[in-house]
Amino acid sequence: MAVIDYQQFMNDRIQKVKPSGIRRFFDIANEMDHVISLSIGEPDFSTPWHVRQAGIESLEKGRTWYTPNRGFAELRQEICNYFQRRFHVSYDASSDVLVTVGGSEAIDLAIRTIIAPGDEVLIPQPCFVCYEPMVQMAQGVPVIIETKEENSFRLTPEELLSHISPKTKMLILPYPNNPTGGVMRRQDLEKVAEIVRERNLFVLSDEIYGELTYGGEPHVSFAEVQDMKERTVVISGFSKAYAMTGWRLGYALGPSPIIGQMTKLHQYAIMSAPTTAQYAAIEALKNGDEDIEYMRRQYDMRRRLLVDGLREMGLSCFEPEGAFYVFPCIKSTGLSSEEFCERLIYSERVAVVPGTAFGECGEGFIRVSYSYSLKHLTEALGRMKRFVASLRNEGGEKMKLTVNAPAKINLTLDIIGRRNDGYHLVKMLMQSVDVCDTVTVWDDADSPIQVFCNREEIPVSEANTAYRAAQAFFEAAKIENPCIGIKIKKRIPMAAGLAGGSADAAAVIVALDRMFETRLSEAELTDIGERVGADVPFCIFGGTMLAEGIGTILTPLPDLPDCYIVLSKPEISVSTQKAYSLADKHLLWESPETDDAVEAVCNGDIEEVANCIYNKFEKVLNLPEVASIKRMMLEAGALNAGMSGSGPTVFGIFKDKGMAEGCARSLEEYCDQVFVCRPVSKGCEIVD
Repeated sequence: MAVIDYQQFMNDRIQKVKPSGIRRFFDIANEMDHVISLSIGEPDFSTPWHVRQAGIESLEKGRTWYTPNRGFAELRQEICNYFQRRFHVSYDASSDVLVTVGGSEAIDLAIRTIIAPGDEVLIPQPCFVCYEPMVQMAQGVPVIIETKEENSFRLTPEELLSHISPKTKMLILPYPNNPTGGVMRRQDLEKVAEIVRERNLFVLSDEIYGELTYGGEPHVSFAEVQDMKERTVVISGFSKAYAMTGWRLGYALGPSPIIGQMTKLHQYAIMSAPTTAQYAAIEALKNGDEDIEYMRRQYDMRRRLLVDGLREMGLSCFEPEGAFYVFPCIKSTGLSSEEFCERLIYSERVAVVPGTAFGECGEGFIRVSYSYSLKHLTEALGRMKRFVASLRNEGGEKMKLTVNAPAKINLTLDIIGRRNDGYHLVKMLMQSVDVCDTVTVWDDADSPIQVFCNREEIPVSEANTAYRAAQAFFEAAKIENPCIGIKIKKRIPMAAGLAGGSADAAAVIVALDRMFETRLSEAELTDIGERVGADVPFCIFGGTMLAEGIGTILTPLPDLPDCYIVLSKPEISVSTQKAYSLADKHLLWESPETDDAVEAVCNGDIEEVANCIYNKFEKVLNLPEVASIKRMMLEAGALNAGMSGSGPTVFGIFKDKGMAEGCARSLEEYCDQVFVCRPVSKGCEIVD
């Protein structure tokens, strides 16, 4: 038999698409005995009897013929009636509706209709697995926006704006969200809509879970928002709300020119959706509202059971507001998402899905579906509790968390006054960079607070900011007699104007909030941080921020435009107290430099940001070492350079990576501590 090289026949783009991470664990579960699977988003309810009966009747009467490409006219009209009744949005059944084989086909058709090679598509993650590969197969460019647990996994205007480019054509809105359970409320959608109008974007709004929201506020369709109906294709279907997964029926609603082109693709690829399923769907839309309400109440009970159970076993868990999934954080176990899921299924016979199946930002999370019976869920929770307890008993440690603590630079630093208590009023543009200390915190230590550090010159007593951060946290959280260990691995230069000590303190606060399941608000975390040091609140949240007051009044800004930053610390030290004393003597309290820098950041102009670099301390300290490093950076191609904080670290901003690395090599002959780094959009982050 001839050996054929099949590689030569296959499409490279298809080969690069990763297999579904959801299906992997579903398949493992199917090959094992006594497995409780919480991996698939499939309702455990049977399709309501009156809906099944409509399908059966269509078969009995021999209604097995092809349907029109767009779907039965009656079904399209009922879809329009439903949208008018539920969301007060009117569509024309003859031109604005397409019935598809599941919601996934509708998504694929919309992407292929709108996206041309090279067009960028914004995709908030974590999200349903199909968006990114479908964009890739359409030769578009997926641009991933990582949503955050602290924002309830909602897409914020700042995150959206920071990822838009001249090539951006489409935004995908995956809400209510699979896997997180996050939802976008009306006020959230209106903010997004404003940007969509301004930047002339088209929106694919996947609302397949629109009927499954909790907490009293019903789902708002993006098409409801002013001017958005004309810019949006809404995707939905019958799988989730009506328990009709196997019937494979979805639909798309949108502007007739878009739906017309999607229909053309559909007629060549599929021709028409299943006939029997369409008859059943007509019945579901006409008489299925009570079925939806019953299932929603059942899901709500299961939701609360699962969230409470996961929190009881020590896993941090965002409370989902929609769909039928929870997305607990498992970083405290010390395992990756894949490792956690593999060990859980083989040791306790429970199948869940690693968060990485829904995007790289899903690392440290797992998806657990509650579309199963209470008996099923209760047994699974018991097994998971036993598994998590066994992990914490390994090595004698109950819980261990490792946190990356990024350094900060001051792109600007204005001193604008002094309070009666002696504290100075400042106005600064602060930026986190990816030079990090690593802070590990564990409980069940031998004494109340123990600090260890790889640098002998760092105190490990109450003089250490990390120690004081732990004290402040326990006092605020009213936790008595805690026993924890703190290990600091220093990489951020000390006494350098980079907030290394503040970053370590912030890392401890973040770790303890997770470890003790206190789930403190941003205001509470800020208050604790402020007790330790003025830079600590910024280090907790990080990114790009305007800092005012004594440095603790923080306003988030769009991410700094892409660039490379060289840090160089000369072999001198600077007293922050002395620096402020000199500023007092010079009465330099009038500069408005920071306002211009903030405007430049909001405009996404890195060259203008660089032009605004300013540090009042440079004027009063007048350090020749700083001046020399700045000159070397500018000669090496930096857009601009400046001193960070009270110094003496100097930073230079570069657009070109090669220039930045060349500058660093030159500076290594002059300074021992030189780094090439990038701006980052977050502060302290639990990594293990």
